[in-house]
Amino acid sequence: MAKYGVIDLGTNTFHLLVVEKKRNGSFSEIYRERIFVKLAENGIEKIGALPFQRGLDALKKFNKIISDFDLKELKTFGTAALRTASNGPEFVARVKAETGIQIALIDGNEEARLIRKGVAMAVDMYNYPGMIMDIGGGSVEFIIANSTQTFWAQSFPIGVAVLFKKFHKSNPISEQELI
Repeated sequence: MAKYGVIDLGTNTFHLLVVEKKRNGSFSEIYRERIFVKLAENGIEKIGALPFQRGLDALKKFNKIISDFDLKELKTFGTAALRTASNGPEFVARVKAETGIQIALIDGNEEARLIRKGVAMAVDMYNYPGMIMDIGGGSVEFIIANSTQTFWAQSFPIGVAVLFKKFHKSNPISEQELI
C-alpha cells in the first residue's frame, strides 16, 4: 500500500501526518506527531533566532521519522508565519539545505481550500451550507461549504499569536488593557 506524508507548518505548531492509502481509496493513519515551535514567539514580522532554530530542529526530527516510511509523496506547507515573516524565505531555504524537505508557502486562500478539503475527509458534511472556522496562530480562516462545494472562503491575519502579541502587554491583564 502506498504511504503519503504531509507536514503542516503552522505559526505555533508543526504537524506531521503519515497515512496509507487503502484499496478502497480511503486513508488509514499510521503516524501522527505535533511539535510546539511557536514561530511567532517574538512577533510574526520576523521569526526570532530561538523559534527559527526550534523550527529547524522539528523538521530535522520529522525528516528522521519519515525516513522510516517508504513514502510515495511528501507535501509540506508553510502557512501564516512563514508567508508573513521577513525571514520566512530564509527559513524555507535552510530547511531545504539541511533536510531536503521542500516547503510550499501557501496563501490564505489555498490554506482555506486545504482546510475545507481536510474537514470534508474527516467529517460528514451535509448538502446544506455550514461554516468551518480554523483558528490558527497567525491567521483565521472562515469557510462556508457543503459536502460538494465551497461557497465562500476567506483568511484573515488575526490568529491567536498575532492578537496576543498586539494586545497582551502584562500578565495578569491590567485594568488599562481591559478597557
